[in-house]
Amino acid sequence: MADISEKALLNGYNAKEADVFMMTYEATAENYEQLLSVAVGDYASKLAKVIPADREQRDRHFVIDKLGDAKGALNEAYSALWFSYSNFVWNRYLVTDIEMIEDPNMAAHLVIDEYQNAE
Repeated sequence: MADISEKALLNGYNAKEADVFMMTYEATAENYEQLLSVAVGDYASKLAKVIPADREQRDRHFVIDKLGDAKGALNEAYSALWFSYSNFVWNRYLVTDIEMIEDPNMAAHLVIDEYQNAE
């Protein structure tokens, strides 16, 4: 008999998940790190090296999106920050008895590690 407690978990994000939430921001090479710092504080420059401002732009965007030359990078960074960390925490919660970590910079650590390990 199969162990019914075993579950398959998918952890990840779509690089475009944050696009709709970021429409009101114009992301340029000049303000890119500042926009990242809102989410990751002092880790903004490190994250900007992992997901550089000159990342490829989106193939599609909303008509009212403020865009900017760094918008593709900003959307990708926020997609990773907002969605991969929450998936990580939820999956860990489901499979272990470890208490959730309340570190506001944990998302930055995970995203930076994820991108560096992918290269």
